[in-house]
Amino acid sequence: LLLGIVVPFVLVNLIPGDPAAELLGPQASPDQIEALRTQLGLDLPITTQYWNWLTSALSGNLGASIYDGSSVSQALSGQLPVTISLVGLTILFSSVVGVAFGVLSAVGRGRIARLADVISLVGYAIPNFWLGLVLIAAFAVSIPLFPATGYVDFAASPGEWFRSLVLPVLTLGGPVVANIAKQTRESMLDAM
Repeated sequence: LLLGIVVPFVLVNLIPGDPAAELLGPQASPDQIEALRTQLGLDLPITTQYWNWLTSALSGNLGASIYDGSSVSQALSGQLPVTISLVGLTILFSSVVGVAFGVLSAVGRGRIARLADVISLVGYAIPNFWLGLVLIAAFAVSIPLFPATGYVDFAASPGEWFRSLVLPVLTLGGPVVANIAKQTRESMLDAM
């Protein structure tokens, strides 16, 4: 975990260029750039910068956006319900459908078993970004069953909340369904 935090921090600091100069633009004077570097703590050694960031992050203070000054923690917490909804429905969908396909593939005979196998293999082979584009083109543009973008809060309308999450859940769940189906199939075959 520590390595996963340190490496990106160091890599971002190794990127060529000066963030203060980029923020202020080409018309900024050297004094203005230096003042912003001091304000952002960029004039400190990288170890001190990391320690300051880490202690602030562990206390829940993720700082302020360098673009508009708003709290990063508040911006993230505003998106938490969307993330929880998306992850929760994707896990539920992937588990139910993946286990069902795995069981059908293991105990089924004929076309049903082959169909479950094909769907599982296709789930592995199709990239998520491409699947998402195909689902949007098919079910939001050609046949407008679901919205292509946006999120509706559950409290506002449970039906619209569900509709707004169908395409993202299908997109994220495809490879996971394939993985769960394969594991379930192998476990069922071993048990049988």
